[in-house]
Amino acid sequence: MDNADLEKLTLSAGALCPAFHKDKTEYTVSLASGVASVKLTVLTSDSGASYQLKVGGKRTSDKTVAVAEGCTVEVVVCICSEDGSGKKDYTISVSRLSANDASLASLALSSGELSPEFSPAVAEYCAMLPAVCSEVTVTGGVADSKMA
Repeated sequence: MDNADLEKLTLSAGALCPAFHKDKTEYTVSLASGVASVKLTVLTSDSGASYQLKVGGKRTSDKTVAVAEGCTVEVVVCICSEDGSGKKDYTISVSRLSANDASLASLALSSGELSPEFSPAVAEYCAMLPAVCSEVTVTGGVADSKMA
């Protein structure tokens, strides 16, 4: 058969973004700063197909991928169909947050709107509030729960 699709791709920590679908080949995942490694579970759609893992461009048979704090590692799952005619690569960019990074992942107002729209790279905002507003609650979320 020439089927080079994955049936299943899961990680022991973090969540694939976007959610796994056999036709999507590029994913990202963020790990909390306290998660030093992630284990991949891979299942090909065709039981006769084979796969290889590449971590940081190097082939490996180890399904557990170590990620240093504050770093990103590229993991490629290379699928080869049973008859060798079909090939497909699934790429996962695995990032581990740093405990030294206190940047916000979200910022919201109970009333009104922020200007500019929230971005982790922006540090200054204006709040546009209704004239009848006497108080506003500002809620921020951190990217790494260890910073909360």
